[in-house]
Amino acid sequence: MRQAFSARDITYLKGDWTRQDPAITAYLRQNGRDGVPLYVYYPPNGAAPVVLPQILTEGTVLAALGRG
Repeated sequence: MRQAFSARDITYLKGDWTRQDPAITAYLRQNGRDGVPLYVYYPPNGAAPVVLPQILTEGTVLAALGRG
């Protein structure tokens, strides 16, 4: 995955909801979730974000990257 992200110049970001930050709570709810995990892929060129399944596989992520 690191190679795939690097090849596509993708930055991986991780939010810490340990203290249930209101901004993260709002983001979760904007994406139809009340808790974690939430995985969202933001494709290049301003395309719509893609909410990924809660259980990720390498194939699922690579398929999402192929759509971007």
